[in-house]
Amino acid sequence: FHSLIVPVEHGGDGAFVTKKLAPEMETVKSKLRTHARTALQKDLFVFERCIQTKGGYHTHVQCIPVEAGSGPTIQSKMLEMAVRAGFQLREITSELSLNALEEDWSEGYFYAE
Repeated sequence: FHSLIVPVEHGGDGAFVTKKLAPEMETVKSKLRTHARTALQKDLFVFERCIQTKGGYHTHVQCIPVEAGSGPTIQSKMLEMAVRAGFQLREITSELSLNALEEDWSEGYFYAE
């Protein structure tokens, strides 16, 4: 199954960088991750594309069960595809949440875990 987390309050800012939404997003994400692990024996691939497009942006986070242990393969493929597409993905190695980083997200972001 593929789940979308759509916060009740949502707008043009990303769910993971909005201080008011981030705790709600983390709680729901954690519950989905536990369900994927216990009921499906899978890991959970989570991503948010917070980039304005022609049709605008509607806050939501995608959650997709993937084979357990496939994270490194997914990460490698994402980095490879980013290079091909002409943009750079940067790994966040800190335990801080995305909204705790001192970054300007006004141009948008793509976040995955």
